Amino acid sequence: MPRERVSYDLTENYIASFDKLIGGDTEGNSRKSVLVRRIIMQELTDRQREYILLRYVHKMNGAQIARMYGVSRSAVSKTLFRARKRLERFLFYSL
Repeated sequence: MPRERVSYDLTENYIASFDKLIGGDTEGNSRKSVLVRRIIMQELTDRQREYILLRYVHKMNGAQIARMYGVSRSAVSKTLFRARKRLERFLFYSL
C-alpha cells in the first residue's frame, strides 16, 4: 500500500501550532521558536517532519500514524525518537 503524503503548508496557523508545541510565543518572536521551525523545516527528513506534524500538531498516536503509512508502530516510534534527538541536538548547540 503506497503511503499517503501529508500535505502541510507554512501558514501562520501551522507556524503557531509549532510555537504552541515548543512553548514559544504565538507571534514567533522567540529565538527558540525560530530555531525549532528552521530545524523542523530544514534539518529533519521528510518522514521525520511528517511524523512530528501528525504526532504533535494533529494529535495522532503511533498506531494511527503506523496504519496511515503501512508501517509498524515500532518504526514510527524510532522515527519520532530520532527526530526528537535531532531537534534536541541542534537546539543544544544553537542556544
